[in-house]
Amino acid sequence: MLAGPRRYPTRHPPDVASGGGPACGKARQVPPTSGPDSTRGRFLVMLGLPSFALSLAVTTVSGLLPVLVAAQAGPLVAGALVAVEGVFALTVPLVVGPKSDRTGHRLPYLAIAGAVAGAALALIGLTDPLLLTAALAMLFYVAYFAYMTAYYAIFPEVVDEDVRGRSQGSLGTWREVGLGVGFVVGPALLSLWRPAPFVLAAAWNAARPSRRSCSAWWSSRR
Repeated sequence: MLAGPRRYPTRHPPDVASGGGPACGKARQVPPTSGPDSTRGRFLVMLGLPSFALSLAVTTVSGLLPVLVAAQAGPLVAGALVAVEGVFALTVPLVVGPKSDRTGHRLPYLAIAGAVAGAALALIGLTDPLLLTAALAMLFYVAYFAYMTAYYAIFPEVVDEDVRGRSQGSLGTWREVGLGVGFVVGPALLSLWRPAPFVLAAAWNAARPSRRSCSAWWSSRR
């Protein structure tokens, strides 16, 4: 007797409205973002702030680290170290993206990657040996692209359709602010104290994946 077609279980996307999507601790009801303008504005600001931290961090590393490395090993080594960023940009999202899809939770990736990126940033500024600096820079790039992958993936899950465009506008605005701070304030701080710009960027990145920040994301949707 021939068996019927075999049925495989189907994975459904997380139901964010019922608390089945990314959350801190317990799943709970999440109100829509289509509330008062002040509520939506606060939510969009909180959602865009990590973009500032990401932009500030990568601008600090890719813009200021070559200056420090070139002084020790020359421009060729400095350029090669920065070029490694492209390797991680191509590989890390291919690993983190599918894994976060399978688990249905993005915030653990944000928390772990943000903490690792912050620690690597601070240590880059406090470290002199070239090999250790290069290893820390590579660790930062891995954490940075892991964070970025989960961060962009979370947008369709927490942002309603009627504010998707504004959410991208908030993201772009904060990204450019981070770029400006990194290129303008960073060199000034570097001239005063070498670790200063890296510690500043690390402080922002350490704050983004914290439990308090995670709770603020969701409470701002009330």
